[in-house]
Amino acid sequence: MRAAVLLVVTACTVPPPFHVLETSETLAARKISVTAGAGGGTGDLDDCCVGGAARVRVGVGGNQEVGVDGNVLLSSNSTIGGVKLAYKWRPHEGIAFVAGPGFMFGGDTADKNAVGGDLGAIVSKPVGERATVYSALRLAVAIPLRDDMYELGGVSESLVLPIGIGYPLGPQTRLFGELGGIGALSQIRDGRTMEIDSHTNVGWYGAIAISYSP
Repeated sequence: MRAAVLLVVTACTVPPPFHVLETSETLAARKISVTAGAGGGTGDLDDCCVGGAARVRVGVGGNQEVGVDGNVLLSSNSTIGGVKLAYKWRPHEGIAFVAGPGFMFGGDTADKNAVGGDLGAIVSKPVGERATVYSALRLAVAIPLRDDMYELGGVSESLVLPIGIGYPLGPQTRLFGELGGIGALSQIRDGRTMEIDSHTNVGWYGAIAISYSP
C-alpha cells in the first residue's frame, strides 16, 4: 500500500500495490505462503489513507518465488484497489530483488485506472535468535489508461524507503511491522496554462501483516 497511500492523497495516478512486508528470504520450491496486512499513512497535503493488503507466494526453486499481491485503499474521497504479479530472486544471503507489473482501478472516477510496475531491492539481517530486521529501496511507476493521459493527473513515480522487522509467532507464522517514507513525483496538466507540470510530495506510512506458510 506504501506508494499508493501518498498518491491517493495527492489525487494523482496511483500505482499497483508495492507493499514490502517481507525479508530477503525466499520460499523453498513448491512451498506456499499467504500474507494479510493492514496499514495507513499520510502526506504533506494533510490527508490520510487506510487500507488492507493480501499476498500469495510460491517457491519455484533457485532462490526464487512468484506470486500475486493485492490491496484496497480508502481515503476521504475515494476507494482504490490494485493487483500485481510478483517475482523475487535472492542472489546472495541477506539481499533479494523484486519486480512485477500491475493494475490499479477505482478512485473518484473510473478514468483513474492505471497500469504500472515496480523494481526494488530488499536487505535483511537476523537480530538475536528469532527476529529479522529489513529495509528496502523500491521504485514504482503508474501510467493512466485514458486517451488524455494528463487530464486527471498523468504519469506518477514513487520512491519508497521502509524499515521493518519480522518475528516468528510459531513454526509456520510470522508477524511483520513496517514504517517508511515515500517520495512521489507526478506530471499534471495545469488547468489555466494547459502546460504539463511536475509536482513532488512526501509522506510516511505504517503497516503490519501476518504471514502463514503451511
